[in-house]
Amino acid sequence: NNNNNNNASNSNNNNTQRLRNAQFLYRELPIRVAQRAIDLLTLPHGLDQSRPIRKVAHIYLDYLQTLKQTPFPKTQHDEDRFTDVLTSFVLDRTSIPMDIARGVHTWREERKEE
Repeated sequence: NNNNNNNASNSNNNNTQRLRNAQFLYRELPIRVAQRAIDLLTLPHGLDQSRPIRKVAHIYLDYLQTLKQTPFPKTQHDEDRFTDVLTSFVLDRTSIPMDIARGVHTWREERKEE
């Protein structure tokens, strides 16, 4: 019987910690995502004008808009919804490294022509 109480207590502690983690990410991610977009849109030497680089910056801006539209996680249900949003970002991000590489390649090719 004591094990059942410990398991319930651990589950509550895990849920509380998950909610705290979600709240931390809710506050922190918009700052970091916005910074990534700014970093990409202010790259030097015309790299910021590369279409693939701008595409990635706009993906980050879309993430930022989605985060702003997502309610602050106050309950387990809110935390689950927030987790779903973050999961969609992770699944969507698979193209970002390739787009950045394409942007650098395009930029290098354009510089060779000059």
